[in-house]
Amino acid sequence: MAVKLQPSSAPAPDTSQPAAGAIPPDPMIGDLVRHMEAKCGAGAALTLDDDEVLCHVTGWIGTRSVAVDGAIGKPGIPLGRITEIMGGEGCGKSSLLDHVLGECQRVGGVSALADTEEARDLAYSQRIGVVVPKLIVLPARTIEEVFTKVEEFVTGAKMIFERQRVAWEVACKEAKKKKAPAPPEPQTRPIVIGWDSVGGTPTAAEMKDGAGDAHMATAAKVIKQNLRRLVQFIAEERIGLVAVNQVYSKLGGYGGEVAYGGGGFPYHATLRLQLAHRGLVWWTKKDQEEHRSPVGQICSVKTIKNKMAPPMRYRKFVIVYGVGVDNTWNFFEDFRDSGLIETKGGWSKFSETLAEAAGGVLPDNSFQGWPELREMCADRKVYEALERVYRAQEASRT
Repeated sequence: MAVKLQPSSAPAPDTSQPAAGAIPPDPMIGDLVRHMEAKCGAGAALTLDDDEVLCHVTGWIGTRSVAVDGAIGKPGIPLGRITEIMGGEGCGKSSLLDHVLGECQRVGGVSALADTEEARDLAYSQRIGVVVPKLIVLPARTIEEVFTKVEEFVTGAKMIFERQRVAWEVACKEAKKKKAPAPPEPQTRPIVIGWDSVGGTPTAAEMKDGAGDAHMATAAKVIKQNLRRLVQFIAEERIGLVAVNQVYSKLGGYGGEVAYGGGGFPYHATLRLQLAHRGLVWWTKKDQEEHRSPVGQICSVKTIKNKMAPPMRYRKFVIVYGVGVDNTWNFFEDFRDSGLIETKGGWSKFSETLAEAAGGVLPDNSFQGWPELREMCADRKVYEALERVYRAQEASRT
C-alpha cells in the first residue's frame, strides 16, 4: 500500500535568527586582530574566509593519472607544500615522479630533479613527457647537499620572480607616461623539485666515516632539521617538493613497514602517497597463457596522509613498460564495473548513458577489452571525452 505523505507539523523557522551558514560578526575578534596588527605589524593576526586554508596550497600540478588524482581528491599534487611518494622496489615511484615533472613543464612551469641514485633512464622519461633539455638537474651526493641546493634553488626562484615584478612595475610607469597600454603582468611560473630518492641518499657523516652503528638515526635528524626550514621557504611560493622514498620491513618480528628517514616526512609532508606492486598485465589472455612477457604492471596508490581531502583513498592504475601510466585501463575497468561499458562474452560496447555523457563522440562499434579501447583512444576526442566522464564520476564519489 502506498503511504501518503502528510504535511510536516514542525514549527516554522524563526526568521529573526541569522540565515543558515551566516556567521554574525564578533566585535571582540575584530578588536583583537586590530590590536595584534598595531603591536606586531600588518598580518600578525587574521581571520579566514570560507575558501581559505592554512596549508598554503598555491596551486596544483596533475599527476597525469586519473586514478592517482582521484585518490588525492584534488587536481594533483599541491604547490607550496611537500609531497612524499613512498613504496617498495618496482612499484612505479620514479615513473609517477616523471609524470609530475613532465606535467609541470607542459603547463609552462619549471622542473628540477635531485637524482641521487643516478640510475634514471632519460629515454623513458622523455617518452613519459619530460622535456629533458629543459629539466634542471641538481647533482648531490649527500642529504645535506640536497637540502642546501634545494634551498638555494628556491631562493634564486624568489629573486627572479621579484626582479620580474620590479621590471614590470617600471614598465607600467613608463607606459603611463607615454599613455601607452600597460604590459601584461608577469605570472609566477609553477616549479616542481623532485628528489629521487631519500632512501638512496647517504648523510655527510656516512660518506666521510663509513656506515655503521655510530651513525644510527643521523639521516632522520638531518631530514627533520632541514624540513622544518624548507616548509617555511616554500610555503608562500608556487613551488612544490616531491620526494621519492623507500619503505622497509620493521625489525623485531612485529611486521609492518616503515619509511626511510624517521618522522621528518610523515610529519611535514602535506600529502603522502604509498604505492605498491599488485600484478602484471598482458595484451591478451592468450599471451598470459603462453607465458609471453607482460606489457606492464598493476600498481596501487593509497593516500596515507592528506591535508587537502579525505585520506586513506585507494585506487589502482597500470604502468605500461616503456610508455608510462595508461589511463585507458582505468576507463575500461571502472566503466565496466559501473555498467557504463556493457560486456557480453569477449566483446564490449559503450552504453547509451556513457555515449550521451561523452557528447556523442564515441564510436558505436563493439571492441574487445582494454587493448582495443586503448587503440580507439588514439583519437584525442575519444580520449578526452572518456577522461572528462571519468573525472566527473570520481568527483561524485567525494
